[in-house]
Amino acid sequence: MESLPSCFKASCANEAACFVETEDFYVCDKHCEGKYADAIPLKSGGFVNTNINILKQAVNVFSGFVKEVRNEDLTEEAKLLCEGLTRDTEKAQSNFNKAKESGLHYEFCNIQTRVEELMEFMDEQPVFVKFLSRWFWDCMKKYISTEESTHLKKDAPKKHASKSIKTNKEPLDKDTGRYENVFNQEDMVKYVDYNVKRKWEELGDYKFDEHSQFDESKLEDRSLYTCESGTKYLGQWNIQENLKQGKGTQVWTDGSLYQGNWENNETNGLGRIIYTNGDVYEGEWLNGKLHGKGIYLKSDGSKYDGYFCQDAYNGYGVETWTDGSIYEGEYHDGKMEGQGMFIWENGGRYKGQFKNNNIHGHGKYEWSDGRTFDGQWENNKMHGYGTYVWKDGKKYEGQYINDKKEGNGTFFWPDGRKYIGQWHLGKQHGIGTYIALNGNERKGEWINGLRIKWLS
Repeated sequence: MESLPSCFKASCANEAACFVETEDFYVCDKHCEGKYADAIPLKSGGFVNTNINILKQAVNVFSGFVKEVRNEDLTEEAKLLCEGLTRDTEKAQSNFNKAKESGLHYEFCNIQTRVEELMEFMDEQPVFVKFLSRWFWDCMKKYISTEESTHLKKDAPKKHASKSIKTNKEPLDKDTGRYENVFNQEDMVKYVDYNVKRKWEELGDYKFDEHSQFDESKLEDRSLYTCESGTKYLGQWNIQENLKQGKGTQVWTDGSLYQGNWENNETNGLGRIIYTNGDVYEGEWLNGKLHGKGIYLKSDGSKYDGYFCQDAYNGYGVETWTDGSIYEGEYHDGKMEGQGMFIWENGGRYKGQFKNNNIHGHGKYEWSDGRTFDGQWENNKMHGYGTYVWKDGKKYEGQYINDKKEGNGTFFWPDGRKYIGQWHLGKQHGIGTYIALNGNERKGEWINGLRIKWLS
């Protein structure tokens, strides 16, 4: 086993050399407390469970490496690379605390590429230089910047319960019941549920449409009618057919209240219902069901303003929640389906296709931190071809499966470098081509995000 190079003896927070050599590992004895779970297995090509202090120490070690090699007899181009490397490590150190909270450190990727380019100019240097490079990237391979930031999750669209829209399913008595000596709408208040009464007082009395859709000569106002089931109706009737028709108010046996138009003993036309749980619907009705344009207000403060079909959200609508989230788009059978846009309370947004209340099809998702993905989705996950762009200019174009890069794709760095090749579970895996800043292309093989060899 090669001896520990001098530049490994970089100072840590307590200004002491902190690495000791074992048979198969370099172990940070002071930081790891001798636990091999936090060691760095060189023979297997990577580490298993490094602790955060080792990662911090890796930055310090690499700073020492830069200082040691920068005075060597290098070409001008190599010196420039070294200077860039120094800047990267200094930036890495200053931003480390913030980076460790997020779980990713994008600057490490820039260091990685520059080191690989630097190594091409340093074949004549001592073995420890390459050895150190390998050790460093074994440590850093979990932090390569081609990973999506896992601490910033996508939000799934909010869902409303499919049975959240309450309607009257109770049959309306046609020929049985009794009339009572009650003629005023205000007198109906004593029959409604307490919560309904409070909501009724808050909203005010319903304003009926002044223009009747029926021949008033065929209608008559009657006193309060109590059906055999206990449902109470006060309003107009069709004289010839003895059916509820025209303007009327009804209180169901559970205490919910409807005020609006009737036809053939059913709620038809415009009307408002207040449910015992505090929900309110005001809009168009057809044969006893919510049908047409209307507004549904839920007791929790959420609201739907749009079209209904047979008691369900259907067609175009806008749904809002108390936390500021909003959906605007198409619905089908009570669910978000078709084209639409969802905006979350944290500022993230998605515009594209939906299915069964999920992001599904083609669309663009914009995270609140500036990242975007424009491509194919399946059940709220990136699935298919798409383009993922980071705020700092990094970009990936290619295939995704279950939110992970999979198959063929191209990764672009902001400075012009790129990788074209195979991916698996979100990491470079298989054969690929790396294109450097100067345009040089090298074909290589990657495993689990780490290049293991050059093929050309």
